[in-house]
Amino acid sequence: MAWIDPTTGVFLRLEKAKCTIKAHAPHALGCSDAKDVLARLEILVQSEFPDLPVDPDAVVGGNSLSKGWLTGPRGSLARWGVFLTAFPDDPDGNSSWLWIRAPQTDS
Repeated sequence: MAWIDPTTGVFLRLEKAKCTIKAHAPHALGCSDAKDVLARLEILVQSEFPDLPVDPDAVVGGNSLSKGWLTGPRGSLARWGVFLTAFPDDPDGNSSWLWIRAPQTDS
């Protein structure tokens, strides 16, 4: 299922085991909002998924604020977690997205 907000263009996509929220300029997260969301996610992940590790490779470029708490091999359906990235100062236009994926089962 997908939904696009007609006013802001924010895109929400719900799949079997994944949810993605994407926003682009001028409605993407600014620097202070991105830092706030990241701080809230850190608290949430620590509370709800205390064993979910920070993935040091979950960084997207030098112009981004990004952090991922992920486990499982890259490209695998067993990979799951929470990932936020925002490009508040990107000269090509601001964008931000939040990706949440549950462990995928065989059924």
